[in-house]
Amino acid sequence: MDEPTRPGITYRIVVHGEFGDLLSAAFADVSVSRRSGDTVLEAEVPDQQGLYGLIDRLRDHGVDLVTLSRTDHGA
Repeated sequence: MDEPTRPGITYRIVVHGEFGDLLSAAFADVSVSRRSGDTVLEAEVPDQQGLYGLIDRLRDHGVDLVTLSRTDHGA
């Protein structure tokens, strides 16, 4: 029997600088938008490990975090 899919947690991450097309492509699995010199990423991750993995990817690309916030304040 299949277990029910557990919904992930959605986070909004603002980073310094606007991603170009190549860097945006490296994060094709999340929503990426550019805004006034910053880039906003919105991602649904399954758990804390997924969040840390996303943060590690940003670090690996030399990206400076500005803010990180949870956008789904449900259960």
